[in-house]
Amino acid sequence: MRDLTRREIVATVGGAVGVTSGCLGILDSSTGSDWQQWGHDAQNTCYVPNGVEISGVPGNSWEGQISIGMPPGVQDSTVYSGSGVDGLVAVDIADGSRKWTFERPTTIQSTPAIRNGSVYVADINGTVYSVSKSGDEEWQTNISGDVGFSAVSLASDDVFIQTDDGALHCLDASNGEQRWSTPAHGRPAQSNLAPAVLDSAVYVSQDQLRAYDTSDGSQIWESSLAERVRTAPSVDNSHVYAGSKDGTLFAVDRRTGETRWSYSTGGELRSSTPVLADESVYAGNLAGKLFSINASDGTENWSLTTETWITSATSVAGETLYVYSGSSRMAAYESETGELKWATEPEQIPVMSTGCVESLDGVEIGR
Repeated sequence: MRDLTRREIVATVGGAVGVTSGCLGILDSSTGSDWQQWGHDAQNTCYVPNGVEISGVPGNSWEGQISIGMPPGVQDSTVYSGSGVDGLVAVDIADGSRKWTFERPTTIQSTPAIRNGSVYVADINGTVYSVSKSGDEEWQTNISGDVGFSAVSLASDDVFIQTDDGALHCLDASNGEQRWSTPAHGRPAQSNLAPAVLDSAVYVSQDQLRAYDTSDGSQIWESSLAERVRTAPSVDNSHVYAGSKDGTLFAVDRRTGETRWSYSTGGELRSSTPVLADESVYAGNLAGKLFSINASDGTENWSLTTETWITSATSVAGETLYVYSGSSRMAAYESETGELKWATEPEQIPVMSTGCVESLDGVEIGR
């Protein structure tokens, strides 16, 4: 695996495109389509019904060098990104100019979440910040645990974040007061995880999938999967979805945690949050297989093999599935059929972070 030496963010003509470990977002700033947290929404669906459907390889309209560790967030035509030692940065999506920098003594590399004029983000040592859209600190709370690449999730007036030991913490979004935290339950298989929230439950990948009550942190259920979870969960009205190291995609009942179906993909699932769109589940694996599964019963809608491994970056915008693969290649498919619409040459396309695009010219990317 190569080391990242430099990254540039580049806006695409007619919209914004994005990728790193997690989801790939296709947004249109002109329509007000935003990507406000890790999986686009609290459920981690990575689905934008009104997102841009790009008809061909996107072109660049501006570029500027900014270090990006994980996917940024986008709201009101501004990109917010953890930028390592630079802290949290805000960039104008129209021309790439930096609006402000929120500098901290420790590294910020997690994906932020944005809500009601505030940006929520954590540094690697476990201090969570609320920052105004003008770049001023509103509050900070230390949750006593390393965060690494874990993303902040927002639902209602709650801020959720996992520490590297797997513990889940809930803070009051208005003042940072810690409402509750769960036991560690062992280090997650991946550190770049984000909780998924629906109604009064929050779902997390620890050594197993677990559901907790959002009001007090009490455990609702624990799954009994054969393999450790390797992806962040996503959730719909019926199921919670996640992938494992042995390449199995699981759907468990979101109210009981009982396994409802499983689908063997034939290759390890790593980091790629299962995408939920139009009653289908989409993901890719390290063997380069891309698949669409019926969300209700786990039967295969279609599958295909790409040219290289997939560790991240699938999302659906409108009726188009966008995929970023390990050879720095981006492709667009018909989400219903899997038919290829277009694809870039390896190492050609700008690598993307949710809401922005990073140029690959002369850049080495570690995955």
